[in-house]
Amino acid sequence: MKRFQLVGMGLVAMGAISAQTIGATDLTGHWVASQPGRGGQPQETSVWIKASGDTFTGYMTTARNGSVPIVDGRVSGDPVTFTTVSDNYGEEQRQQYTGSITAGGLLIHQPAGGGRGAGGMPPGGRAGADGRGAGVAAAAAVGANGRGPGAAGTGANGRGDGRDGPPPDLLAKRVSSETPPPMPEKVDLGPMQEVKYNGLAKTPPMGWNSWNKFRNQVSDKLLREVADGMVRNGLKAAGYIYVNIDDTWEGPRDATGNITTNDRFPDMKALGDYIHSKGLKFGIYSSPGPATCAGYLAVTSMRSRMRRLMRRGASIT
Repeated sequence: MKRFQLVGMGLVAMGAISAQTIGATDLTGHWVASQPGRGGQPQETSVWIKASGDTFTGYMTTARNGSVPIVDGRVSGDPVTFTTVSDNYGEEQRQQYTGSITAGGLLIHQPAGGGRGAGGMPPGGRAGADGRGAGVAAAAAVGANGRGPGAAGTGANGRGDGRDGPPPDLLAKRVSSETPPPMPEKVDLGPMQEVKYNGLAKTPPMGWNSWNKFRNQVSDKLLREVADGMVRNGLKAAGYIYVNIDDTWEGPRDATGNITTNDRFPDMKALGDYIHSKGLKFGIYSSPGPATCAGYLAVTSMRSRMRRLMRRGASIT
């Protein structure tokens, strides 16, 4: 009986070792984590991994940051660690991630200071309530485990919502076991070239923008009041003619793929007509990528959208 127990224990131990070995070599493929996004759309993080024994490389892709390389990836049983390397305007920026292999998928703990998405802010900063990052030192929120209690921003997973506490964990599920394709190359716009003056824009664009004062509190009612005020207090007469909505006006896409407005802007055309009736010009913000700086939907191809509008006879002022 004792001999049978020893043999059984040996089989269990061998099984545990085999499970760890499989976990260490079976990460190759495409992993996707989805989080609730703003404006009614999910935000996805893709992790492409190429494993070799207990090490791995690859790249991580987010809507805000695009694709960044993964280096120094290592699997030690269930725990996982890796580093992303990004180009912050010519300065190399590294973000270290920890995680673990779980029954539900690859659990990734995002580093503190997410700001504009994973790896988007230097260590020591944290995202503000608007999602753009306030650059405020987060030392007070960091606990003994290096990740912090999350304070008021703590979510169900104990790591916060990424604004007032540590960013939330990502649970990535494998959607493919294929070897990842090469990371998309960064577009090279070429050297700067001098443009001859054509007589336009004798003054800089002069007007009002919603972000610095109102951020995500902008609304139809507010824009109308601003337009009235610019006329009343003489700003229009002085040449300040633009009324610009910045981020956070966006809602979900309609059936044809166009971005609709959220409930703070029930009729964008009527708002534009009102601003134009005051002799002012109406501007609106978006981004030529899949997500805006605040995490709302953006056009995936600005040029194709503009061409479609122009074919419909729209005028952009």
